[in-house]
Amino acid sequence: MAKIDDFNVVGLSMITSNEAAKNQNKIGNLWDEFSKISIKCTLSEILSSSVFAVYSDYEDGYKGKYRITIGYAVKGISNIPKGLSAVAIPSGNYKVYKSKSQSPEDIIETWKTIWALDPTLCQRNFRADFEEYKDNDVTIYIGYE
Repeated sequence: MAKIDDFNVVGLSMITSNEAAKNQNKIGNLWDEFSKISIKCTLSEILSSSVFAVYSDYEDGYKGKYRITIGYAVKGISNIPKGLSAVAIPSGNYKVYKSKSQSPEDIIETWKTIWALDPTLCQRNFRADFEEYKDNDVTIYIGYE
């Protein structure tokens, strides 16, 4: 477990579900769009060079729709560039998982491990979960009660 202080991420955002992500490559398409535009150049007060993929606004846990936002941690959200969205990562306890690599297949395998966990052992809060892409590592943080 890791104790995380709250922070904000600004980036590209959309509503999807695991089914749409799998069958229609919705998340892959959002990553493609993110890689083609220079979001970092439009943001001020970026806190780190890490890229974050934030999962929030869950409708029915991981089985329903949710919002994904891909972007950068920023100090403030008062001047969000047009076309971008902000999401708050609440402070709290997060269980930490490391993906074997940044390949989509390894990241999906890590998520499958998370989805298969017994919810009675550790209750997810479904406020916000996030992936941090730093150097060649991907760390996934899952919010718990």
